[in-house]
Amino acid sequence: MVQRGGLACVGLLLLAVAFFPSSYGSSSPGLRFAEVSRVRVEGRAPQRIAPSSGWARRAAAAARPEVDFNCDGRQDFLTSSHLADLPNSLGELVPNAGAAYVAYGKPNGARAKGQRLTIVDASLEPHRDDQFGRSITVGHIDLDGCTDVVVGMDGFDAQFGSIATAGAVVLYRGSRGGLEFSRLIEHSKAGEAFGHAVSLANLDGEEGDELIVSAIGARVRKKASAGKLLVFSASYLRGDSDEPPQTVTRASLGFKPRANDFWGTSLFAGDFNHDLNVDIGVGAEFANDGAGIFNVVYGPGLSEGQEVSLPNGRPGQRFGHAGVSLRLNDDDFPDPLVTVPGFDDNTGAAFGLLSSEDGLTGQALLLDNPESARGDFDWWDVDHIGGPGHNTLASGAPGTDLVLDGDLLAEGGGVNLIGVRYLKGPDAYALSWDKVEIGRHAGPTRPQETTWNQTTHSGWAIGLRSIRAPKLWELAYGEPGLTCDLEDHSGAIAFTRLKFDPDRNKKAKVLRRGAGGSCYAPPLFPAGQPWQGDEFGQNLLGF
Repeated sequence: MVQRGGLACVGLLLLAVAFFPSSYGSSSPGLRFAEVSRVRVEGRAPQRIAPSSGWARRAAAAARPEVDFNCDGRQDFLTSSHLADLPNSLGELVPNAGAAYVAYGKPNGARAKGQRLTIVDASLEPHRDDQFGRSITVGHIDLDGCTDVVVGMDGFDAQFGSIATAGAVVLYRGSRGGLEFSRLIEHSKAGEAFGHAVSLANLDGEEGDELIVSAIGARVRKKASAGKLLVFSASYLRGDSDEPPQTVTRASLGFKPRANDFWGTSLFAGDFNHDLNVDIGVGAEFANDGAGIFNVVYGPGLSEGQEVSLPNGRPGQRFGHAGVSLRLNDDDFPDPLVTVPGFDDNTGAAFGLLSSEDGLTGQALLLDNPESARGDFDWWDVDHIGGPGHNTLASGAPGTDLVLDGDLLAEGGGVNLIGVRYLKGPDAYALSWDKVEIGRHAGPTRPQETTWNQTTHSGWAIGLRSIRAPKLWELAYGEPGLTCDLEDHSGAIAFTRLKFDPDRNKKAKVLRRGAGGSCYAPPLFPAGQPWQGDEFGQNLLGF
């Protein structure tokens, strides 16, 4: 885990970004070639199942903006701070109650101030260590065109405080007027940390997404903290039925449960056996003494799966910390990319796990940045844009030490851009890296009382999006250690807009630097006092 502490210096973030595009030539700095290696895979995918009748509806839904809470056709933005301190009804400050923040898209691609989400929306008082916003996900539980939100709070004490650390999730429905509170789903077992990770995905092809929630502290076959998933139907989320959730464990997939696996620390969805049904990727970064494992749970039945571990996995590597679904070759189907921020003495790496009609093949593309150093924790978070065999990825390296104006900034953090191109024939890939340099910039949207120095941990959360294909892009990254208004580690998010042509070997032109929601301030986020230790900027969606 990246350690936190210390102060930061007055200033603003500046991004100077260079991008290595899709036409890789011998003159491209940082270009190298990587071949596919092997990982250990156990289990097997189910026999191919005909896609459910709703697969075309899923494809149509995917064409809409990914995050559009108010149905206006513009991309919106969501972030959370699960360590945020909030005042209760008596005006007393409640530590680590947590909050989430929304900004709405405007016609020119900018964002307008939105709303703040808290447990108060459910007519409940905030309590210490609720950690509302520990996880966030977006999707569609109906077909009204508005994006819905689920917020996890794994520290919540259920039943009015009588069931400690049971956990809960809060559902918000999108509408023309923005997000509206819909329902609270409380867990019933103490210590299970229900809500640690959440994902909305259309598993059955019918109307609306199902909700997958991890309870990483769950006991399975007498194994403490083995972890489990609970899957809620779309009809239950809409209030149309009372059907109980489906339970999924490693044991139900045919694997022996183990204590302290904390299965379900990360979740994401994709079709990893090419049958047009949605599958679930499940990370367990603390399993095997922190070496980590990754599972694919195959839809639509969720009763079969595969498990991946690294052949030379070591304690503390944290394989499965985060992941995304992307296409690494020319077969037109997604492959899971799984991060390992503790790889090689905390230098960090990611593994692209190649999939086929038979599921995961055991072949993997290792992405280890040759310019990263020990302690960078590269690949702490990742986002990507791309297509078959060609991807641009942004990875966060919050432990990176920087030198700014001659001063060493320990764990100031950083962001890397990675180009990945599949070379037809020998299962080889051309890779290129570019560092995002972070510096100071006195922009008009930054408060004067902003300090950025050591342990800012820039890159804790990452977002990359195309504003106007193919030349106008935007990068966002969280800085949970930023000091705002003299409140240490209150945190911020920075945005930088880039202009580049991905078909030419030219450096990107930075159009705008540092605009964003520093210190919860306008223009992005509703008024809210930054408090010491909020660490705003740990999660973000909308890219």
